Amino acid sequence: MIMLAITKVKTTDEGEYRVVIENCHGKDEKTFMLYVSDSSGMDFRSMLKKKKYAKWGNDDEGPDWGDLKHNEKEEEPVLKKVKEKPDEWVVPLKDKTIKELEDKKVVFQCTFSKADQKAKWCFKGDEIFKGKQYKIEVLEDEEKELTIHQLTISKPMHKNMGKYTCTINDIQTGSYLDVEATPCYFTRQLKSFREIEHRTCTINCQVDIEEADVTWYYEEIEIIKGYPDWFDHIKMVDDGRERSLVITDVPREAAGKFECKTNSDETEMKLRVVPVNEFLKPLEDQTCQEKEQVMFECQMGDDEADAEWRLPVMLSQKMTGSRSRN
Repeated sequence: MIMLAITKVKTTDEGEYRVVIENCHGKDEKTFMLYVSDSSGMDFRSMLKKKKYAKWGNDDEGPDWGDLKHNEKEEEPVLKKVKEKPDEWVVPLKDKTIKELEDKKVVFQCTFSKADQKAKWCFKGDEIFKGKQYKIEVLEDEEKELTIHQLTISKPMHKNMGKYTCTINDIQTGSYLDVEATPCYFTRQLKSFREIEHRTCTINCQVDIEEADVTWYYEEIEIIKGYPDWFDHIKMVDDGRERSLVITDVPREAAGKFECKTNSDETEMKLRVVPVNEFLKPLEDQTCQEKEQVMFECQMGDDEADAEWRLPVMLSQKMTGSRSRN
């Protein structure tokens, strides 16, 4: 028996079909029609179909299709919606305590919920950047994602003590660095002296620890940018254990008390600034009678300056000099 089976018949399958058989004895062929009705009910075409298939069996299940399967379209995979992670610090910053000079570095670490995010590091509210003392990195976590943000401070000193923060997408985490200071003392004190205005003068002293920090004061107020008014003339220099305050083009206003302080010691001096020495009132010619006393006077800009009188050798033993201050 030869059989043609069509599964899930559609109206487009309706039409004339032809079957051809051939062997060594010859060739034969037959044609037949397939009628397909709609879902409204049976018509004469469906009745013909029922009569034709009746010989296949009296059951309602129709012919045995064997292992034939309809080539159905595979279902498209449904993408699972991934829930977006919120912006947050999974691991916040933690407070640190170190010993000055003993601890060569301190490391701050924090982990953000999202990878490849730009972080802003600040110290006491001011942004800090990569440099000689600061090293800023982004490291991989266990899942190989760049979520760990790290700040390394080399040679932390007492001046590095304070609050550090890390901010991403306006989400901030912070911690405090406490530095236990190593006592530092002066091995050479400041000394008072006088200087002529517009020259360059250097006020210096020496400490016993090369890495120690010092703070300079003028008239008992810390010298910072903007104070005193002539701050632009000042340069602070650290050279080994030497600590210097260099003042260029010294103004008259720089006269006063200067102090230098460590975490455990202090020293002070007084600077006197005098004007450039010049004669405000020059010598004048004098006329006198023989054996009379004659006096020559002049006035200098620097009332502390030394004066040198020059006159003929024969008169030097008869001359006396004096100083008066106006």
